[in-house]
Amino acid sequence: MKKLYVFLSFLFTASLSIQQLAAQCNIQLLVSDSLVCAGDSVTLTVVPPSQAHQLMSTLVAGNNHRGNMFDIRALNTVTITSFDAHPMGNTTIAVYYRPTPFAGFENSSNGWTLLGTAAVTAQPYGTLTPVPVAVNVTIPAGQTYGFYVTSTNTGVSLNYSDGASQGAVYTSDSNIEFLQGVGLEYPFANGGGVFTPRIWNGRINYTTPVTTSYLWSTGDTTTSISAEVTATTSFAVDVNTSGCATQTAVQTVVVSTPPVEAGADVTVCEGEAVTLSGSGAVSYSWTNGVTDSVSFVPQASAQYTVTGTDSAGCTATDSVTVTVNMVDNDISVNGFTLSAVASGAAYAWYDCNSNSLISGAAAQNYTVTANGSYAVIVTQDGCTDTSSCELITTIGVEENIGQTAITLSPNPTDGILNIRSGGQVVHQVSILGVNGQVLGSSFPMAEQSSIDLSGYAAGVYFVRIRTENETYIRKVIRR
Repeated sequence: MKKLYVFLSFLFTASLSIQQLAAQCNIQLLVSDSLVCAGDSVTLTVVPPSQAHQLMSTLVAGNNHRGNMFDIRALNTVTITSFDAHPMGNTTIAVYYRPTPFAGFENSSNGWTLLGTAAVTAQPYGTLTPVPVAVNVTIPAGQTYGFYVTSTNTGVSLNYSDGASQGAVYTSDSNIEFLQGVGLEYPFANGGGVFTPRIWNGRINYTTPVTTSYLWSTGDTTTSISAEVTATTSFAVDVNTSGCATQTAVQTVVVSTPPVEAGADVTVCEGEAVTLSGSGAVSYSWTNGVTDSVSFVPQASAQYTVTGTDSAGCTATDSVTVTVNMVDNDISVNGFTLSAVASGAAYAWYDCNSNSLISGAAAQNYTVTANGSYAVIVTQDGCTDTSSCELITTIGVEENIGQTAITLSPNPTDGILNIRSGGQVVHQVSILGVNGQVLGSSFPMAEQSSIDLSGYAAGVYFVRIRTENETYIRKVIRR
């Protein structure tokens, strides 16, 4: 997921010594992401405090021009944070730096980086004027960097003093050396002269790292740790800094787990439509080609799994079982007795010729008393299905006169159903519901015909086909 850096600051507010005030005793605990998915890794880093220092040059003045270039050499690694200057009047001061000594670049901006400009109100002569430009330049131990502090107003100068030797150390402490530099016009001499040696008047503000040790709740002792998060977890670190009391910082990383639900298990009859909808997330993806909240007709019992994704990009899954109850509507024939194959169901025998239920015929077996076509309506586990019509042509004689000659395709169908009658002329085609109700009829008078079921809802239907001599009923599924 997308990473966002956030931080918490912890201040030690107890009574502090002068040394502790200089060090400030401030730490920061940064975390790569405070809201993650289960199994993601996070990185936590402590930013320790640093100790503040100041090195004064001089305020004796005696000379002036627009600004100065000078070098600072780091005896230990330091970070220059800001400057205090000695302007002769209200002006705007610009601060530049380069990671090499300044000599040779007095007339060129190449290699110089502008750190910022700021308007200042000049303090009385002999008093420092803070320059509110955040320098924040780190000089590694043993390196010399050049700085250019200048008034951008050609009518206002900065006080400086005449020096003895350009590049010589004017003043120093245990961490840095301040070297004599030059005075010049703005910007970068501007075609004018470079006056050397000159001593910039002001103060250098800088920091040095302090000695710090770490103990994390994970047992690590490094500045930074990485951890795989499987559940919401609070990470703590004890920080011991020279000159400061022990500080403890805590960061909680929250694991987002969307409460995804696939819904209750579903039981339907063959041919019935089902709609599956996920909840608890923002978007959903189902197995087996299912689209969330879109109905479909399952062909068999199956388990469907949904993966839900929340606004943080985290996922969870849940499953639902769809049970399809299929009614066995087959008929076995034994002489004049027709028997429904399905046991333990409810039965209603049907006269295909008269398109009507047979009164009193509600047992699993039915003995016919006249030639004709018969079917059975079977109700089992709350589902109802009707068999194909079984033809009895002569009482006492078994005879097959072409039940299988009638073909329907495609079945199941999305709309158009083609009927082939095997040489018999079809006089009438009727669409029946599962309980035998007539939903529509046509009179094609042909050996081959088609009907359009696109206007019917998805489900199970029966097609009754009447030829010159026979009547047939076939089951069809509208997808």
